[in-house]
This record gives sequence, structure tokens and C-alpha cells, in this order.
Amino acid sequence: MASFTSRLKASVDQRLRGRSERLEQLVHWRWRWLRRLVRSRPHPLPQPLYITLTSYGPRFATLLPTLKCLLMQSCAPDGVFLWIDENEIERLPAEVQALRAHGLQIRSCANLKSYKKIIPFLRETPNAYLVTADDDCYYPPDWLNQLVQASRQGRAEAICHRAHRIRVDASYRPLPYLEWELHLKTTSVDPLNFMTGVGGVLYPPGCFASEVTDECLFIRLCADCDDVWLWWMLRRNGYVVRKVGGRWPVVNWNRSQQA
Repeated sequence: MASFTSRLKASVDQRLRGRSERLEQLVHWRWRWLRRLVRSRPHPLPQPLYITLTSYGPRFATLLPTLKCLLMQSCAPDGVFLWIDENEIERLPAEVQALRAHGLQIRSCANLKSYKKIIPFLRETPNAYLVTADDDCYYPPDWLNQLVQASRQGRAEAICHRAHRIRVDASYRPLPYLEWELHLKTTSVDPLNFMTGVGGVLYPPGCFASEVTDECLFIRLCADCDDVWLWWMLRRNGYVVRKVGGRWPVVNWNRSQQA
């Protein structure tokens, strides 16, 4: 039985590696041949829209295809921002730095771990739509457009592609994570919906409680899980999470999960 399980896992891993490799090749092909031919449409939102993400040294080697995905969206953001620890920014590969010529904004900031992707932006630009992304996976060309089109003016909602639903006990306390309803398949809005950052999340202006940028507080309470902190800051401010689309397939780049 153990041998069968090992062979099955190896087969699945091989298929995933193959899919990741094919998508990475597709991204680079689109960048070379289609980028100048296909024009992005302007977004319809009433305030600026920015994509924001972070990365760190061990992931720099697989960062390029993700950035190309974000710079080739069918719906054009007002900017794509990459936030890097001020002590690591000089280590960014030249091919990543070269994307500045194609609209990428590279900013340095203090080392706030995964919070780098959003906290500096919230402090600098509180009145914008922010869409967070991860640094290690594939985003299809209509990824951003789907989030934007799902945004409804006047609704207290953050929009995401991938979500779980928190399950609670009789006292309304959260059950352990593995007992939640994981990887929701259907479009839904629910007070217990919990967004996962890997699929991307659209946060409208003013959606968070005022203490969201309190570094002493989030480092003390939730240093290694920014999704939990951001979810709680949404809920404290009366916002809920709405999932759009079907089940979101996560495709990580080969070697990125070794970092």
C-alpha cells in the first residue's frame, strides 16, 4: 500500500510539474509575441486600482513569470507594485528590474514579512482599490477583470477568487482549520467566508478597520498569517468576503515551493 501511495504521489507531482512548465512557457511566449498586439481595457472603478505583491530572496528566481502575468492582464490596473525588503532589493534579478520599463513599480520597505504586500500601500495610498497577489503562481489574463467586474458599488464586500468557509462550534468559536469548508466551489457571500490570498483579493477603499496598519498589534497577534489579520480587519469594519467564479486552480511555479 505504501508503495502504491508513493507511486501515485510521484505521478501527481510529475503532472503538476508538467503543467507548471507548460504555463510558464506560455507566459513567456505571450510576453514576447502578444504583449504589444493585445491592448488592455481600462478598468471601470471610480478610484485608482493597483495590483500589489511582495517577494523575498529565495523566491526571486521564480518571480519573473508571475510579474509578466500581472503586467499582461486584459483589464489594465493603474499600476503593479512589487514591495521588497530594503535589505534585499539590490538582490533582485536584472530581468525583474528590467520590467520597470514595462510599468512595474519596485518599492523598498521594512521587513514586514508577508504584510509587505499591503501595509506600506495602505499607509501611502488609503483611497484606492488594492488587489493582492502572490509571487509564486500563474494568473490567467482575465484574472483581474473577473475581480473588477464582480465589484459592486455601495456593497461592503471584498472580492476573491478562492475562499474557505469557517465552521464554528455551538459557542460560535472557530473549529480547527482542517474542519472548515475548504476550497469553496460556488459563488457566494457569507459572513464566515474566508479569503485566501493566493487567488487574489480585491479590497475596496476604506474596507479595513482603522488599526489594520498597527504594526505592533499585527506582529504581536498574527505575525505569520496576514490573511487572518486582514479578514478580521474586514469583519471589524462590517465587510464580508464574496467569492466569485468556480473552484480556483492554484498552479505554483516549479521550484517556488522549495523556498
